[in-house]
Amino acid sequence: MQNNANNKIAISVFLLTSAVVSCRMNRQDMGKHLPNELLFEMTQCIKRDSIEEFWRSNSVTKTYAEENLYKYYKNRFNERDTFYCKDEYFLIAVNEPILRAAAVKAFKENTTMTTIKVSNFDEYFRRGNPRIISPFSWNMLAEILKENNTVRTINLGDGIIAGGLATLAEALKVNKTITTIKLNGTYINNADIAALVEALKVNKTITTIELVCDRMTNGYIARLAEAIRNNTTITIFPSPFRIIRYGRIYY
Repeated sequence: MQNNANNKIAISVFLLTSAVVSCRMNRQDMGKHLPNELLFEMTQCIKRDSIEEFWRSNSVTKTYAEENLYKYYKNRFNERDTFYCKDEYFLIAVNEPILRAAAVKAFKENTTMTTIKVSNFDEYFRRGNPRIISPFSWNMLAEILKENNTVRTINLGDGIIAGGLATLAEALKVNKTITTIKLNGTYINNADIAALVEALKVNKTITTIELVCDRMTNGYIARLAEAIRNNTTITIFPSPFRIIRYGRIYY
């Protein structure tokens, strides 16, 4: 009896994964591709937040899901040169390990996207998406940037939470392609600035940093200014580099 149940799940997963990929994860279209019985099972599964139980039911379905989801994300990423972190098709991967692994792998290998925009990202979460944990997984983005070789610009304006920059700073220590970081209006704190300072001590490819933020103390601003002076590659903003706080130019 147990084998029959497992076989049923395996077949269901096979059909479900095919439909998810072919429908580009648009659940409104799934009814056109799936039998009612499977739709019911899928609905119950999603209600229990256990879609992974389907995909992990055996190695065959897990491998099938991984391969096809990777192809799906690869094709989506290859269609663009700018990545918006608010895109639903990417966000759905944050909390589901198989989806996450597929998205991260595809992004690491992508050769078309040169810009990442996270602007107003947390505002998106405040408006609510019940299937995604807020805040955004900055570890996920940092993991990608440690290996991606095409991204040149990261725009985090009004989109990064306290602690997020500290996570990305670890990636900046090893990334060799990012040249521009925009931090205007972000919710970064002193710990974030301290992490950025450490990253700038070893990063030699960043040439432009835009930073306008009121949540830092003068002492940490001074530390950042000193790090920038000692980093000979940072020369543009849009003339000399400037740190602005409450309208005052610190450097």
